[in-house]
Amino acid sequence: MRLLIQRILRGAVTVEGKLVGKVNKGIHILLGVTHGDTEADIEHMINRVLALNLWEKGNSTMNQKTWDTNLVQNGYDIMVVSQFTLYGYLKGNKPDFHKALEHEQAKDLYIKFVEVLQAKYAKDKVQTGAFGEYMNVELENDGPVTLIIESAPKSAVEPAEVKKSVEDTKD
Repeated sequence: MRLLIQRILRGAVTVEGKLVGKVNKGIHILLGVTHGDTEADIEHMINRVLALNLWEKGNSTMNQKTWDTNLVQNGYDIMVVSQFTLYGYLKGNKPDFHKALEHEQAKDLYIKFVEVLQAKYAKDKVQTGAFGEYMNVELENDGPVTLIIESAPKSAVEPAEVKKSVEDTKD
């Protein structure tokens, strides 16, 4: 499981011109899932997200490196958007997404991620995009602060065709 987390001032997701999610200050999470990801990964990643100290106390500035508070302490919002391309890699000049989990399995883990996040934090503070849809994602970065967080590597459980595809790109 791979999360790309951005600290934001605001964010919104639309599908075919219709607003499907909107947040104020907080974080924007792009969520990618891969072969072997489990509910244990979900729990681990959510605990890390909720504990991330990405904000300063009081009048501190980012340059003072005072990463003192997290979104829970501040009551900030979270936008979660599915992003299978986080598991893309280049095969020559063409992107290959075989490392991303298949649609239905990925959707199940995405939904579970959102449900657990809402239960552990606050349902009204967590918004989402639309899984599997072409989305327009709008956000205003704060900082900018961007982090990538990954669960434990799953190379031992990758399907043979993924391993072969990766080996083919080494030529």
